[in-house]
Amino acid sequence: MTKDFDYIKNLGGVYDDFKLWLNIYYGLETEILEEKPSSWGYSTSCYYLKAKDGDYAVSISRHSVKKSALIDKDIYISNLLKSVIPTPAYLQTNNKSNYIVKNAHIIKINKYINGVPPFKMNLIILKEAVNILKNIHSTLAPGIKLSSPKGLSKYEKKKFLHGDLTPSNILVSNNKIIGILDFEHCFIGPIEWDLARCLVFSWFRMYEKVTFEETLNLVLEVYGSDLVNKKLLLEFSIKNAQTYLHNIVKHKYKYEDKEWFKIEYDFAKEKLKHIKTIKLE
Repeated sequence: MTKDFDYIKNLGGVYDDFKLWLNIYYGLETEILEEKPSSWGYSTSCYYLKAKDGDYAVSISRHSVKKSALIDKDIYISNLLKSVIPTPAYLQTNNKSNYIVKNAHIIKINKYINGVPPFKMNLIILKEAVNILKNIHSTLAPGIKLSSPKGLSKYEKKKFLHGDLTPSNILVSNNKIIGILDFEHCFIGPIEWDLARCLVFSWFRMYEKVTFEETLNLVLEVYGSDLVNKKLLLEFSIKNAQTYLHNIVKHKYKYEDKEWFKIEYDFAKEKLKHIKTIKLE
């Protein structure tokens, strides 16, 4: 077993060791553990685990001091909001830690939520997501230090934000949201940032043929049009679409299929172009 083995891609080389760690540190007796991730991102993957006492999701991230702090923040706030919105139930290790670190990887576990991200988004799910954001925004800031990212600290009206409520961080079942994930990026800032991020990435994944204007109007109607600075919402929507396009270009080298890169690039470029044409009344 080598220190730089990449658990993000698969567990093949450390499969037996991994099951042993789950037993030693979490007291879990593994029955089924996927060797390949059920979901993944740039730095984190998730594996399905069936143990004798239930089903779990095992998240694995590349270790860094910064990532460790973000995971502690994520779990702390998820637990804090459990009575307000549906969040994962995380397990602690036998010595009360939120995770273990093995061979330059962070391993954390939560009880399995039997849902999937809504990659075919619709207005029903979006409406529920906006209501969840409204609940989060009405929550007092947690008892940990949360700062505003550069560029967002200048705004006066600030609330506690999720920071990244996109379809990737939502789990649904039967067209209903049953899990909200990833509070690593929550911060104090203007509500329009949360709404714009949710709006833009939900519209990108809309299964139905819905215009950006229709999606925007739904967000305003559900949240309360009088509570939202529409000009700022549109400004942040453009910024999020620009960032999405920028990230596609930035990670071009990760696309094994160059044709797929072109499809995603053209898609993002066209969406950004459309959002820029929107005129507020």
